[in-house]
Amino acid sequence: MDISYDLVEVNKQIKFPVMVHEGRCCYVGPLGETLEQAIAFLENHKVKANYRHNPHEVNLFASQLAKYFTTGQAIDYSQFPVDFLYGTPWQHSIWHYLQSIPLGETRSYSQVAQATGRPRATRAVGTAIGLNPISFVVPCHRVINKNGRLGGYRGGLNLKQSLLIHEQNSTVGLISFT
Repeated sequence: MDISYDLVEVNKQIKFPVMVHEGRCCYVGPLGETLEQAIAFLENHKVKANYRHNPHEVNLFASQLAKYFTTGQAIDYSQFPVDFLYGTPWQHSIWHYLQSIPLGETRSYSQVAQATGRPRATRAVGTAIGLNPISFVVPCHRVINKNGRLGGYRGGLNLKQSLLIHEQNSTVGLISFT
């Protein structure tokens, strides 16, 4: 399997890895993640591939992600095909469900469990969300505890809070993720 990658940079402030397999986005790392960390994440999940630097193939996805970060514009999923290279069918259903959560809104882990057919599997939902390979596009940051607390986030709770604020105030433009 061949995977193309690039380290995407938005306004010299935000950097993250993006990877593409057969024209479909298969990985978007959290802000600040290196390419080495991204490859290690995929390899930890048994994804064996030949990785090649190819900014041209990543460009379509990078431009939409740049719009998201600079304007708060929602990602157009019809123009952003994804490819989950690992995970169970139920985990895939969770990741697809996350894409249905509107920009600026949140859902609880228990709501996600209910919506994906396993109402008592709240902890398993949290585990699946933690394994999400396509940050921001599969917006796991929009899932919080039912008591309103943030819960966990692979990119850190400060980033999760910043993303939620960014989406709720999307007219502000580029935000600082410090």
